[in-house]
Order: sequence, then C-alpha cells, then structure tokens
Amino acid sequence: LRIRRNNCRCLSNTVNELNLRGLPLMGVDLSNANLSDLHVPGINFTGANFQNSIFNNTIISNSTFQYADFTGAVLDNADISHSDQGFTKYNNASMSNVYIWSCYLGGTDFTGADINGIQSGSCGYTNNTPPILPSGYVLRNGHKILRNDFIYIISYKNY
Repeated sequence: LRIRRNNCRCLSNTVNELNLRGLPLMGVDLSNANLSDLHVPGINFTGANFQNSIFNNTIISNSTFQYADFTGAVLDNADISHSDQGFTKYNNASMSNVYIWSCYLGGTDFTGADINGIQSGSCGYTNNTPPILPSGYVLRNGHKILRNDFIYIISYKNY
C-alpha cells in the first residue's frame, strides 16, 4: 500500500473497505494531510509525522503512536482510545471532544493543545513520566485534570 499526503482524501473514500489492522506505518510522513472521517484502527504509527494534519471524526483507536508528532494537527471529535501514546507530541493541536479512553500517556506532550471537552478515563503513565499538560491544567491525585474548576478526568493507572 502506497500512501502519499496528496492522495489521502481519495484514500478516505475507499479505506473503510480495506482491513488495515496491524499495518506497520512506522515513521510515515503524513504531515499536512486531510485524514478526516477515516476508520482505520489497529495501526502501528510509531514515530509518524502528522504535523498540521486533519483528523476530524477519524477513528484510529487501538493503535500505537509512540513518538509520533501531531504538532498543529486538528483532531476534533477523533477517537484515539485504547492506544499507546508514549512520548507523542500534541503541541498546539486542536483536540476538542477527542476520545482518549484507556491510553498510555507517559511523556506525552500536550503543550499549547486545546483539550477543551476532551473525553478520557483509565489513562495512565509509568513512574516519573507524567504527561505534559497545557498551561492552566493540573493533574490532581493522579487521576483528575482540573482547569478553572471544571473537571476533566484522566485516571491514573500504573502500567
């Protein structure tokens, strides 16, 4: 399967009929791609470059994103649940209403990201590698992210 940034929109119209589960796309460069409305769970995206890409309403759950870079990406209403996101970069990403249930977030960097309305729980990290949260968010008691008296839940689970 050959995937290029400029033909991802065409791919989105046909990929849902393909079984891509387990496909290794480690280190793939899909920066500036429009990957909206895809349903492609279970893919290894370790070290992938998704800078400034669009993932609106995309389901990429049960995948591996270790060291992937989503800087400036738009993931509004995306589902990235049940995934390993260790040391992934979400710097300045738009993540409104993203589902990140049951994820490993050790060292994941959300600096400058818009995580307003993020839907999460049962996420965790190993000792000394907590996620880096946007300004104004704090991790309390290991399982709650608080911002301006609103509670966003990220449960601590020691992996």
